[in-house]
Amino acid sequence: MPLRSAIGGKGMAAETQAPWGRPVGNRPSPDPVALKVVTAVLVAPILLLLVLHVRSSWSDISGSLGELLAWTAALALLNVLEIPSWNGLALTPDIPLGVALSLLFPPLTAGLAALVGSLDREELMGRKSLVRAVFNRGNQAVGITLASLAAHMLTSDPSNLSMTALACAVAQAVWTVES
Repeated sequence: MPLRSAIGGKGMAAETQAPWGRPVGNRPSPDPVALKVVTAVLVAPILLLLVLHVRSSWSDISGSLGELLAWTAALALLNVLEIPSWNGLALTPDIPLGVALSLLFPPLTAGLAALVGSLDREELMGRKSLVRAVFNRGNQAVGITLASLAAHMLTSDPSNLSMTALACAVAQAVWTVES
């Protein structure tokens, strides 16, 4: 007898729900249509902008590709690490690295690294839908791009320590407010 009919036709997912109403298991819950529309409207422009940036600036990007890949891999690794907090939430230690990315690379290149390197455990384990993963990655790309733009507007000379420190603070503030 199939499992579905053995438990009254509802299936296991209906029987195992977390207290907040989301199904427990490995599959992500279906995304509402509104989230899909918002994701398409908000993320499509940054994705298009990043693709155009790669096409137009490939010679500059390829010149520092090894460094960019190392920073992107480090960001991805830090995003996968979770530090438990007192309230049951998990924090990720990626903020200092994101601020460094925003200072070291041009804004759209830093945004590209954020888009690729912004993943989390839920995404790796298949518990986050593609729409939510794209939304989160696009949001991180926008945040790092804006943070980098703000930092680069303040200083282009890293030897000026006071302006670099101010640029770091502004980049972190912009990224925090955007997120």
